[in-house]
This record gives sequence, structure tokens and C-alpha cells, in this order.
Amino acid sequence: MPDSSFSPAAPELLDLLAAHQRLLEDASGGVATVAFLQGLCREVFALAPNAAVAVVRRDPAGGLLATMAGGLPPGYADRLRGCQPACLNDLHGDPEIAPVTAWLAEQGWTLAVERALRGDDGDLLGFFCAYARGGEPKSLLPVPVIDLAVQHARLALEREALQARVCQLGLIEAQATDRRALQVALGRALSTQGELLLRYQPQLRLADGELYGVEALARWQHPRLGEILPDNFVPLAEACGLIDQIGTWAVREACQQLARWRAAGAKVPSVSVNLSPTQFRNPGLAEQLAAVLSACGLAPSDLTLELTESVYMDPDAESARMIHAVHALGVRLSVDDFGTGYSSLARLRDLPVDELKLDRGFIQGLDHDRMVRALTRAVVGIGASLNLAVVVEGVETDAQRKFLSECGAQAAQGFLYAEPLAAEDLPLWLGQRRGGGGGS
Repeated sequence: MPDSSFSPAAPELLDLLAAHQRLLEDASGGVATVAFLQGLCREVFALAPNAAVAVVRRDPAGGLLATMAGGLPPGYADRLRGCQPACLNDLHGDPEIAPVTAWLAEQGWTLAVERALRGDDGDLLGFFCAYARGGEPKSLLPVPVIDLAVQHARLALEREALQARVCQLGLIEAQATDRRALQVALGRALSTQGELLLRYQPQLRLADGELYGVEALARWQHPRLGEILPDNFVPLAEACGLIDQIGTWAVREACQQLARWRAAGAKVPSVSVNLSPTQFRNPGLAEQLAAVLSACGLAPSDLTLELTESVYMDPDAESARMIHAVHALGVRLSVDDFGTGYSSLARLRDLPVDELKLDRGFIQGLDHDRMVRALTRAVVGIGASLNLAVVVEGVETDAQRKFLSECGAQAAQGFLYAEPLAAEDLPLWLGQRRGGGGGS
């Protein structure tokens, strides 16, 4: 990492710094906006043409987005879009901080300073990268300018994230008092191409790094509020009776997509879909699944349905019958988030399941906590003794991967491999792994 101690500030830059600080305090009470940061950087770069900056945030759909770039090559922002964390350099032990510095180096740019931008809760909002061209990195910009730009970048992205959360919470509160509004909005999403969509997170076999399957994750792309996660809209859909339609759509769309991938030559072994507890009370569920699989030309074992804890722990008679009927059809069943709530080992004896999924919360501290390691090893051992596959979610480090592989877990998914991907991006991701020999 080049030295990030910069030379004394030029008078023009110090004057600019002071003017923008006053403007910031007067206009927004000290809270930076993305527009303010863009304006500041544009003027700074006019005085320091050998400098360049990018503030990059993570795209909820996967990959990265440059929210602001100044003085960089024209293709820089496009180069970042869709870049997966696995393609990034690993600085400070965090694979999500540095962009494609090798490509910039080819253009004559040298990374001078980069800093992770984290919110008050520690969540990664993005990162700040400053570059020099045609000179030593330390002559790029004075420390006060860098510090102010970093501070403003963090505040801007923090404010952006906060506004998105407030909008979504406001939507939820409004819908709690007006169910009709939710029905209209979700009804429109079900009938409007592109509003309800699935992202697919790859699951990798720990033994050899080959693809084990993909998990389909629902997203609601609201035209005004942006992407809404299922934790925010599924409970409300259940309350107003729309969840069966959403679940039916998710299974059909996931199966159709699996068939499309295979027709295009992509070797995807299976797809897993989360179903709501209410759907297992639908007496026609098994017949519906059989019809979808037949229409898509898939075998029942190509589909895995994930059971939530509430279904697994306390199924009513109707749900229990349907679980057995679906399994008899040949569809694989997985217990989602096993070990994080009140999961009982006795239920593994009573219900026909093929797979246990360990939630990301279960393996927190795996790198350093002896108790977490012992519990994880025990659960994986239980799965092995019952001939159940064990899939681990939220794997983010190579140390976690190695430990889970040594324990005998079958597969893992998480940011170590990929974020949830758009359907069209999965074959590209598979091609990149094959091309790079990615087998870990």
C-alpha cells in the first residue's frame, strides 16, 4: 500500500476546503449528500488534475456501483458494475474494499489511499479510493482534503442507506393499516414483468468446489422504493392471502430458469426455493409441483423446497401429510436455519428431510470461538450420521470454508463465493470460475 501521508496543501485547495465546509454546514447541517460530494470533488480535481477518486457502494443485486467518479478513465464505472467480490483485491483482509486496481494500473493510475466506508453499526457501505497519475502518490492531495472527502463519502452513503430503510419501514407501517394498498401493490408486482424477481445464490460443494445447486431468493423491485427484501414483504403477503400466489410464481419461475440454463449449456444441478408455512396446507401442492416439473422437463430431484422452522417443529396434520406427499413425489426437502431456534433432533426422525441448512448466525465466530467450532462440528456430524446433506449459509472467509470442509459439510454459500446473482449473470459467473480454475 503506498504511503498515504500527503504533501502540504496548496493555498487554492485549502481555500476550496474552507468554502465547501461552510457551504456544507449552512446547507445541510453538516450532513453530506452524494451531490455535495460530487461537486466538491469536481472542483478539487480541477485544481489537482493528476488526482482521481471513486466512491463505490455495493449493489443489492450483486456486484458494485460507482456512485461518484472524478478524473478517472471513462470506462471505470462500467468496469465496476457487475464486478463480483471474488474478483477484487484482498486488502486488509477484506475482499470487498479494493476495486480492479490492475486494470487501472494499465491506464497509468496508482492507488494512493483507500478506506472502507462503514456506518455507525459497522456495516460496510462502500469504499473510498484515491488514485494518482503521472507522479508519486504522496503528491496527490493534502491530508485535509482526503479526510474531508472520506468523511463526506461515508456520510453520503450512510444517509442514502438510511433513507432507503426509512422508506421501506414507512411502506410497511402504511401497509399494516391499509391491507388493500398492499394487495394492490403486490398484485401489480405479480402481474408486472420485472417487479417480482428471483436472485440466485450459488452453493458450492466443499469437497471439490463444483456447483452443488443454487438457492432462489425473491426480491420485490418496487418502482419508487427500489429493491425490497422478503423479510419486509413476505409476512404482509401472508397476512393478506397473497403468499400462495407468490410461492407458486417462485417455484414456476425457478424451475423455468433452471430449464433455460440447461438448454443454454449451463450445468446447474438443482434449484432450491423457500416456501411459506401456509403453502404446505394447500391440498393441491404436490400436484402443482408435479405439473410444473413436467412442463419444464425436470426431474423431481432437481427441485429442493426449504422448510421453515415453524413447519418443521410443529406441523399440523395437514402440513405433515403434504410434506410426506411432496417427498414421495421425489422433491428434496431441506430444513432451513437448522440449529438457530428451537429445532429438535426428534423431528428429524418424524419428517422426511434430505438436507440441513445452517444459518449464517450459527457460524458467527467460527474463526475464533472454540464453542462455535465444537457445535458446528457436532451438527455436521449429526447430519452425516443420519445421511443428511449439510449446507452452510453465510460463509465469508476461506478459514470458514476449510473448517467446514474438514468437518464434512457438503456445501456452502455466501459472499466468499458470490452474492445472489441475476439469472443472466450465473452462466458468466460459472464461466469465470472455470476460466480461473476456481475450485475453492
